[in-house]
Amino acid sequence: LVLAADLFHFRRQHGLDVAVEGRFSGQLADGGERLQMVSPEGVSLLDLTYATGAPWPEGTRGGGYSLVLARPELGISNPAAWRPSVQTHGTPGGSDAARFAGAPLADADGDGLAALTEHALGSRDSDAASGPDHLEARLTSLGEFQWILTRRLSADDVQVHVDASEDLGTWVPAWLLSRERVAADQLREVWSVPGLGASRAFLRLRVVRP
Repeated sequence: LVLAADLFHFRRQHGLDVAVEGRFSGQLADGGERLQMVSPEGVSLLDLTYATGAPWPEGTRGGGYSLVLARPELGISNPAAWRPSVQTHGTPGGSDAARFAGAPLADADGDGLAALTEHALGSRDSDAASGPDHLEARLTSLGEFQWILTRRLSADDVQVHVDASEDLGTWVPAWLLSRERVAADQLREVWSVPGLGASRAFLRLRVVRP
């Protein structure tokens, strides 16, 4: 449902194909506030309190990016259900989500990464050099094993998990040390092994459909 404060400016930005259902007067707070929609009969249709600081997605305050409800099954008031839009100004009346099509376990380029994994990473299953370059392992000067993962922001139809293990038998969630946006549709994440206290450690990437 699209409401526009300035219809002329909206049309100039987004064209004539987006249906606008009405006007909006006022201004939403950049820092966050409660947002509620009520039907004429008094039934609450939507009620959430959004924000722009952690744990809510960064980059949606003052930069022109919109909050996108990527995983409604997590609950509309859950910060984990939202992400920034791929492009500035968002996609009102539409979606910027990337959807997977094909055989999930296919590996057309033979690089060892399944097609569904390449979808999550934003790499190409037709190019063996595209995919492994989204994964980088390093050992810090303090002896900490880290994994740098570059993945697709708009892959809303999959979940990405990183796990750690000492023996390849028992796995625990890895630690997410940092996350930053490095391109319009790319996130760069640094993962680390929890304090396992072992002389060796393993990290694995799991891509699953909710």
